[in-house]
Amino acid sequence: MNGTAKNTLRWIFERIRNSQGGAKRATARSHQDIESLEPRVVLSVSSPAIPSATTTTTTTPTTPPTTTNPTPPPPPPSLLLGALGALGVVPGNPPPPLPAGTTPSAQLKTDTQKLQADSLAIQSTSGVNVSEMTAILQDEQTIIKAGVMLDPKALLKVTDEIARGVLANNTTTAKSDFAALFGTKLTSTVIDKIFADECHVVKDSKITVTQLNTIATDQAAIQKDLTAMGVKPPAPPAPPPPPTGTPTQLDKDTQKLRTDIQTVQSTSLVTVAALTALGGDDQAVVVAGIKLDGKALLKATDGLVRAVLNGNPAPAKADFVALFGGKLTTAAVDKAFNDMVQIVKDSKITLAQLNTIAADNAAIQADLIAAKITAPTPPPPSLAGALALLGVIPAPPG
Repeated sequence: MNGTAKNTLRWIFERIRNSQGGAKRATARSHQDIESLEPRVVLSVSSPAIPSATTTTTTTPTTPPTTTNPTPPPPPPSLLLGALGALGVVPGNPPPPLPAGTTPSAQLKTDTQKLQADSLAIQSTSGVNVSEMTAILQDEQTIIKAGVMLDPKALLKVTDEIARGVLANNTTTAKSDFAALFGTKLTSTVIDKIFADECHVVKDSKITVTQLNTIATDQAAIQKDLTAMGVKPPAPPAPPPPPTGTPTQLDKDTQKLRTDIQTVQSTSLVTVAALTALGGDDQAVVVAGIKLDGKALLKATDGLVRAVLNGNPAPAKADFVALFGGKLTTAAVDKAFNDMVQIVKDSKITLAQLNTIAADNAAIQADLIAAKITAPTPPPPSLAGALALLGVIPAPPG
């Protein structure tokens, strides 16, 4: 599977997860990292940062500065979504890096590519949407607040039971085992809600028993490769220190952006399959050797979004076509344009939300400048990245 499609498929969880966390003083949690789940998930994803500011007005945003995106560190990967990802039900969390100086074996590369291809086969038809995944992450926040320490291996085992129970139309045993994970720290009503959310995601993923078994086999093969290379699973990270100090203006503005993005995501019907298609569009641009101009891309994307919200995307197409300088086929340009239009519609974002997120980004940018914070180099411009900067979809890797 190509890298761009793979990344676009998997970044969705990172930004949604970030929208659940607060600023750096509000992200402390005592969960063990998903990296301790077995089998280990070998699906690449980067940890994106909050997008840079666009504009403080309600018109077309200005170009993001070339050094943007420093934010408080994101919370650890989601355990609930991580377990579902390890089974192939949803895109997976990133694997821990190999030890310094370790070169992946040829067999590890082969088995990893197979896992990625088998995962893409599931994700390309998945009906799981952003709002469903946001619900799962909200469930995890409930678990964290209740002080529940989930055991990653037990969670993975029970999640597998849930998936197979849903596919067999019999979840009685799975539900009982799931409830046992929480002891007496959550009410039955809350547990029932979380269980129902997980079942819903499994159903909408359209995964089959055969695919579930295939992913499990792929994961086992990768684990065998890692063992043969002498690579041991990392120890769970130590819990972060408890929040201290007074939140800065950057903390407050970052939290506001995350909250406003979550508001959009909580009703978004953009599916994993739609994001996979957008990843394919970005890959077509890469294959054609086109280097998009960030300023022109953001302006054209903002125009496209506003045109869709006004009920007629056609006037925005000329600027969109011009981005590719005649180097992309008409069919590929039309597909990318139509994919983006559909995503905007399905996101359910409103003009007011679009303007609010732009103002949030502007406030954060002002905070960064005031604090004299130096940012890492942003990734190359992409269609997905431009939509994310405007708040339409979760952000791609930073």
